[in-house]
Amino acid sequence: MNFRNQANLECSVSWNSDCASHTDCFCFQKIDFRRDILPGRIGEELSAVVPGEGVTGRFEAGEILPGFDESKHLRIHRYQWKPRGKPVYVQTPGVGRYYPRGFLSGIGGIHPRDRHPFRLLADGGDGYEVDLNHPLSRFPLIISAKVEVLEEPEGCSLEHEQRGGRCNDITAELADNGPGMQAVTDEIETDFYSNDPFRRVDEEDDSHFYLVPRLVNHIDTVAMARIQQLYGRLLKPGMRVLDLMSSWNSHLPDTLAPLSVTGVGFIRS
Repeated sequence: MNFRNQANLECSVSWNSDCASHTDCFCFQKIDFRRDILPGRIGEELSAVVPGEGVTGRFEAGEILPGFDESKHLRIHRYQWKPRGKPVYVQTPGVGRYYPRGFLSGIGGIHPRDRHPFRLLADGGDGYEVDLNHPLSRFPLIISAKVEVLEEPEGCSLEHEQRGGRCNDITAELADNGPGMQAVTDEIETDFYSNDPFRRVDEEDDSHFYLVPRLVNHIDTVAMARIQQLYGRLLKPGMRVLDLMSSWNSHLPDTLAPLSVTGVGFIRS
């Protein structure tokens, strides 16, 4: 493998909170090793592997992501909470919850479309206390990357190399919009239950909705193929599988037969 190759990568970021071990997995297609940015020395070390192999790196808190900064604890006025055009359930924020930074106004460097998460620390008086630190700012991270498919771009040769295109920051793709938000803290009791969170948008009896068969897929063909690959790697023929929230399409690959599957889902009587 060399830096003129492109590859499909299976990556993960792992970290430990006070109550659990967490692993978030991601798949990237056609990563360009001359252009895209991988964390630490992982990109360089991947040049020595073949498809099916991978590398792992450990990074201390603040090494590849911004470290915790006390100055990012801010107090804002209530009028700065502006979830423009958003559903009613976010008009009054819940303490301990994460929200997109774009919900805040009048803070330098934050655009209304900014979806990076911030945490609401307290609700009191005429304003809120918020934490703009990255959710992973306090945690050491273990990042793994495995080459799934390796290919040389079309038209790429020693005489004519492919140039241009979007530069992908893989660290940001891995960590910027989700990982870290799972951690709880003893300092704040997260408000999950205000604003009637379990109220359904449609309170009509389910049997009315399912009078007409609804044999549709809720994910695209690429996502279904990825799930089948994952099942094919984790499951073996002869296993007994409990499929919770089962549907008309299980996404189990045919190569797993024989397989004993018990599905639990909605059935119209």
